[in-house]
Formats: sequence, structure tokens, C-alpha cells
Amino acid sequence: MKIGIVIRHCLKQRSSHFLIELLPYLTKRHDIHIFTGEWDKIDNKRVTFHKIPVFLSNFFLQEILFSITSTIVMKFHSFDLTWTQPTRYLSPDIAHLEFCYKGWADYKKRMGLSLNVQDILSPLIEEYNLNRAKHVIATSIGIKREIMKYYNIPSKKISLIPNGVNIEKFKPDRKKRIIFRKKLKISQKDVVLLFVGRNLKRKGLEYAIKALHMVKENNIKLIVCGGDDEYHRNLVDRSNENERVMFMGDVKNTDEYYAMADIFVFPTFYEGFSFATLEAAASGLPIIATKANGTEDLIENGKNGFLLRTRTPKEISNKIKLLVKNSKLRKQMGKNARETVVKKFAWNIIAKQILEVFERTKAIQ
Repeated sequence: MKIGIVIRHCLKQRSSHFLIELLPYLTKRHDIHIFTGEWDKIDNKRVTFHKIPVFLSNFFLQEILFSITSTIVMKFHSFDLTWTQPTRYLSPDIAHLEFCYKGWADYKKRMGLSLNVQDILSPLIEEYNLNRAKHVIATSIGIKREIMKYYNIPSKKISLIPNGVNIEKFKPDRKKRIIFRKKLKISQKDVVLLFVGRNLKRKGLEYAIKALHMVKENNIKLIVCGGDDEYHRNLVDRSNENERVMFMGDVKNTDEYYAMADIFVFPTFYEGFSFATLEAAASGLPIIATKANGTEDLIENGKNGFLLRTRTPKEISNKIKLLVKNSKLRKQMGKNARETVVKKFAWNIIAKQILEVFERTKAIQ
């Protein structure tokens, strides 16, 4: 089949890397045309990129204009199927939902947070496309629940296909662990907590920092990758934790950080299905996370990590202390986490499920 895919960007270092991971599997059967604003070069003769120009500096206005422009450009092409995230292109055959804007807006209202223009308008575009799509892919149980709750989409129209992970890139690597710790001047005996994410506030870094402050052992470090801001640096200063918290900013070699870490901490407020949790699990790290979209799909409480009942620093710190003091439990949980992703979340498994959706959706036509 000839398949048209619309995506905001197609970059190895962004969340859109999922498409890059899937392409080798999709192109065994299909010709893929990707309509996007920017992309990394891919050596695959069955993949054709089409430039969608991006204007304006305001992110939300960019999104609206991108959706309109991509819809106009796609009119000049003919495809057997179109596949996109529901705010990127109007009336796709398959809508792939990784993040439910209506769910996030509702969460913000319940928390007493103010809504911005995107929180109000994006759900309208989302609803329009979900209702017109022939089929919907939800990346987690939670996202599927939200699609059904907020948009009244029937369960039979939705396929639950989670995000995946590259199990060859992200895996336990003792040699890499030793070398990278030396590079960062971290003792091989230290217990390293890792947090990965760009949106630090939504992903709950504040609670990880406060939890660390309640753990008095000196041989513990918290490494923060992805984001860096004044608010959280000031919190570290006020907590007198500068010696134990390291902000690394936006990094490309995340696999090295996972390899050198011992525990992944993720007290997030809202997710679709975090790639970071999958990468951590694939790297053999036990995960301490709030019960959110995605984490409930991945974590078996007490087996490969801990699902927090609350987001309090006290509960987080208690789980950290337990894993710090019990290295046997920590290592066994990490091993279990790795086994979970190998069995359920490797890209070849995810690709097979998506290809099946392609065939079923084409049959509807």
C-alpha cells in the first residue's frame, strides 16, 4: 500500500523517533510518504519526505497552521491509507493518540490550574478527527479510557497499541556504566537516581527533589536529563542538595545515563505513555512512578517497580530507601523490568500490531 503519514517532525532525538524506529518494519510491505516540518535523513528507498513549511514563533499557532497546511498539501496526493496524530491533519483514516488534550485539560481544571488557548482549542480538533477516523490507535489503557470518556468513541473502533523501545540500544551495559560514571566523576559505589523529561513541572521533578532531601544517605545522586530551569535549580539550592543533584540539560546520549543509573524516578502528573519509562525498564532499572497513563501498563507493582499511591515526597523517599538498602531487590526488579519490555514492548512486536491495523482499516474502505 501507499501510506501517507503526517507528523510535526521526524527526529531521532524527539518523541517522533517512534516513527523512525517503525519504518524498517513498515517499509517491508508498504511505500511510506511522510509529510513533516523537519526530519533526520533516513536511508530507505521506500520512504519519501514532503516538506510542510512551519511559520510563526508561537507554538500553538504553529500547530494550527501546520494542520491546515498539511491538509491542503495532502489534497494533491492519493493514498491507500493516511495515518497521523489527531491534531496534525484533518480527517485521517487512522488517528494515533499518544496524548489526550481533553484529558490533560480536564486534569488541569481539577487541579485548579488555568487553561491556555491550546487546552481549549486542541480538544476540538482532536474530537473532529477521532470521530471521522476509520480507526483509532491509543498508546495506553488510560488514553483509551479517555478517548471513550471524553469523545464517546466506541471501544471496537480503538486498538490499544503501546509505544515501544529499542531493546538493543537500551539495555544493561556494565562497561558503559563504569566508563560513564568515571566521566561524570560519580563513584561506582554511589546509588544513582535518574529522572528524564523535558516538561519538568508536569513530570513531577519537584517531588523527586523533595524526596531526595528526605533520604539522608550521602552516597545517593539524582541526575536530571532533558530539562533545566530556574525554578527547580532554586529548589535544589533551598534544599542544600547541590552536591547530590546534577542537571544535565538536553542530552543525546540518554542510553549512557540509563546504563550508569540504578533507579528511575518518575512522579509524573499526566502522560500518554512515556518513552523514558520504557527506556529505563529496557536498561534494567526498577521504576518508581505515579500511576498514570502508560505506567500502569508497564509496571507490575512490587515486581518491576513501584506504582505510587500518592505523589508525596514521603512515599517516594520510602521507596527510594527500600531500593537503596536492598540491592538484591533492586537488581531483581531491574531484571524483571527488562524482561517485561522484551516480551511486550520491543519495536518488532509493536510494528506487527500496527501493520495489522493497516490491513483492517484498509478493508473498511
